[in-house]
Amino acid sequence: MRAISLGFTSGHCLVVDEEGKKKVYGFGHSEKGQVGYGGTINQYLPIDITHQFPDEVVQISAGAYHTLALLADGRLFGWGKGSRGQLGYKYIKEVNTNHLKNPAEIKISEEPVKIASIASGSLYTLAQIY
Repeated sequence: MRAISLGFTSGHCLVVDEEGKKKVYGFGHSEKGQVGYGGTINQYLPIDITHQFPDEVVQISAGAYHTLALLADGRLFGWGKGSRGQLGYKYIKEVNTNHLKNPAEIKISEEPVKIASIASGSLYTLAQIY
């Protein structure tokens, strides 16, 4: 495995692998769904979550309990804990929980926006727009 992007905290880690179709692997603590495989059981070995995305992931970033993925087409996906607004719930339809166990597209506004790069901290998310 040769990583081209890493997102990690003290509790969970995600890796985008360079080989072939860029595969995305997650592992670690997942009590808020932040590993992105669809569950909340901790994963002690890397699990392939590539199927969760409609396009190739080019960058990954992790906060304390949330994770972000930037796709090649400029769309942004997020999952995990979002109770502080770090997952952009305003534009995710039908969210009725404080956390998402599966990646969901985050829309910055109602108008289409292409994201250039992403970053996250413990309880926040940053996106650079083209």
